[in-house]
Amino acid sequence: MGSLMNEILALEQGDNNLSQQTYDIFARTFNRLITKITPNGIFSYVSTNSEAIVGYSPQDLLGRKFTTFLHTKDRNFIQKKCEEIQHLNDDNLFTNTFRLRKKDGSYIWIESTMAFIYKQDSVDPVEIVNIIREVPVEHDELFRNFKLSVVGELAAGIAHEIRNPLTSLKGFIQLMKSDRNMNEQYLQIMEYEIDRIESIAKEFMYLARPTDTNYQKNSLQTIFESCMSLLEGEAFQSRVTIIRKFFKEDVFVLCDDQKIKQVMINLLKNALESMDQPGSITICIEKRDNKGCISIKDEGCGIPEEFLHKIGQPFFTTKQNGNGLGLMICYKIIEEHNGDIIVHSKKGMGTTFTITLPLAASE
Repeated sequence: MGSLMNEILALEQGDNNLSQQTYDIFARTFNRLITKITPNGIFSYVSTNSEAIVGYSPQDLLGRKFTTFLHTKDRNFIQKKCEEIQHLNDDNLFTNTFRLRKKDGSYIWIESTMAFIYKQDSVDPVEIVNIIREVPVEHDELFRNFKLSVVGELAAGIAHEIRNPLTSLKGFIQLMKSDRNMNEQYLQIMEYEIDRIESIAKEFMYLARPTDTNYQKNSLQTIFESCMSLLEGEAFQSRVTIIRKFFKEDVFVLCDDQKIKQVMINLLKNALESMDQPGSITICIEKRDNKGCISIKDEGCGIPEEFLHKIGQPFFTTKQNGNGLGLMICYKIIEEHNGDIIVHSKKGMGTTFTITLPLAASE
């Protein structure tokens, strides 16, 4: 993308002012969104292909501030970077990757190459040319890999969960062989254990199965209990008690239940792994400000305050063998659902993750 920008800069210097038609030709030819921004960050030109790339027409963007369309976690960095570079006439081109909000409210990762245009003998830029392309950050691939890693981590715990009812079944079969009289109580227990194995296997296979995004009305309580069917064995082994504080009625949100399940499992596993001593994890599900909320509060080691702003960034982790991608995917999923994740933590005092999602419309 730098070569395209260099060509534009060379033409700008020769022509002194490229026409909007020329910029539109570049945008369509190279399949890039090209914009011009004033020194105070206002869109002054947007290529005609903007709607195909970000959903906004040029008229939607003209006169509006560029940074209002950036993700809140990227906004300050980009503003600061622009301020640092705009007076360096000898090196006024820079490229960064950040998140841009589309008209439908979702965010895409983009690569942005910016260059400052100066008048002759001026130290202040007259405008900024910005060439944008969507970055093929393989979120779907990351999500699939994340699911597979979660499945792998859960496998040992699930094997333990299945072994217990199998041992019970084997014992009752031996008892029934020794006693030819039909024992209804034995059969009831065996049926319960078989149902338990079936439930675990069903959840495990559902978790591993590739799924498209499927927004439906789902109960947060039901999704959570589905997660716990996979994790309660690990919680028991860690001597951690799960405390439920649920709203009196089911809290229904509009979501893809499998993706929200991924988020809950990851946050619950993080909570369990943060606790090296017996304790409790408190789950609160409620309605708040027309949102469905679930908070997961642990009694673990906590996160130092200076690291809190990095939570959710790729490859940032406080785990010895972590890679930070799990939480990054969680944030991405919640963003796609027009929700929020809020983190409160203090070192040595535990961590609380709170997820808010739009409530489903009442029927």
